[in-house]
Amino acid sequence: MGSLTFFGMQAALLGTNVVAGSAIANIAASLRLYTSASSPSKLAGTGSYAGAAYFTEAANTNGYTAGGVTINSNSWTFSNDGTNGLLTLANETWTATGGGIASIAGAYIADGTGNVLGWFERTAGTVTIASGDQLVASSLIIQLT
Repeated sequence: MGSLTFFGMQAALLGTNVVAGSAIANIAASLRLYTSASSPSKLAGTGSYAGAAYFTEAANTNGYTAGGVTINSNSWTFSNDGTNGLLTLANETWTATGGGIASIAGAYIADGTGNVLGWFERTAGTVTIASGDQLVASSLIIQLT
């Protein structure tokens, strides 16, 4: 069985020299925050991820806008660690204003119709962003092995 070269990995992740819209970076349309009321999981035995029904997006208030922030192929940077292709999303920042943004458990990437492509859990558990404070989603990486 063959394996992808780094150029093949870059094409699969960023869309370089592939059909427009077929790469992860071209499909991903938004980064959204989800709350502790969510139950993200990989569907047993399928290799597929649970859909949007398993995610409760943060409320459309106090500095968070429903639908999250828009991302596109320019939001990503490709690199490799000598073995794996890495696709890193540019940092995104949310600032709570006029009140807190409650019970944030992580963030998920969705396509243009809201289908979940992947998610990132906070390793430190849930957090409420107090008014005037910020939450930065940094170093979010998709790895192709």
